[in-house]
Amino acid sequence: MRSYVAFFENAVVIELDGVRDRYEAGDIYDIFVKEPVVEDVTSRTVELDFVEEGDANFYELEEETFPGLAALVEQSLTREWSHILRQWDYPVTVNWFLACCAVVQISSERNWRIFGSPPLEARVTDDRRVLYESWGFHNGRDLVKMLPKLLAGRAVKKWRKQQGFDPETVLTGEDSAVERRLWAWDLQRLIWLANLGLACQYLTKDEAFEWCLHAAAKLQPLFSGWDEFMDAYLRSYAEWADEDLTDPNSEAFCRAQIYQHYTRLPVHPWQVSWDQPLARQW
Repeated sequence: MRSYVAFFENAVVIELDGVRDRYEAGDIYDIFVKEPVVEDVTSRTVELDFVEEGDANFYELEEETFPGLAALVEQSLTREWSHILRQWDYPVTVNWFLACCAVVQISSERNWRIFGSPPLEARVTDDRRVLYESWGFHNGRDLVKMLPKLLAGRAVKKWRKQQGFDPETVLTGEDSAVERRLWAWDLQRLIWLANLGLACQYLTKDEAFEWCLHAAAKLQPLFSGWDEFMDAYLRSYAEWADEDLTDPNSEAFCRAQIYQHYTRLPVHPWQVSWDQPLARQW
């Protein structure tokens, strides 16, 4: 039985093992390529997100089945299907926010180009469940209570207290390096929570971006670039998860590999300059 994928201007047709499906352009709300650096992604994979009978659904097309498909889809996204990319055409400040949380976005098999998610009720329900399972938040009030704690340095304060440092003490040497790593951890999580908060409709777009801008104002002076920031974040994540960054079976290792792999691609989240002036552009 034959298998093929055909991208037309107004539809995508997929035939797999003799079963043929057609997805109209009006029902498709996102198309993106996942790289084989996440546990369940074994080859470059095209994800097609669409609405079917009012519900959000998706189709995964692996290069193991359709060799070369990902590259062809990437070309289509710059031509016939360019409207898919244009809907996520954000100001550079928002792209900076996206870069901060892209590793988590990619490890969750989400499209790193999207801040929040498409306004579909089914997606909102799924994202709220994810937020509850990962953070224990029952509602938007729980999320909003956490954001100022992260902005004030939740992990930083805990570590300082454990070490017996006065809150006003200026640290030097390795102590300073540890503190900066914890700031990377706190503030990256704040930006990621703002992203999820928008996806869950617990935050408005303005509220989510405002929180991100506050976090960015603290982050930018602490690090010289994305490499330094990501190194700090990954070290803190590994410590929090009690994992070894060099263990291929750990999530910490996976996140490090995501950063290394994606930064070698022609298009990736961290192409926006770390020193980019950030402003209320939304």
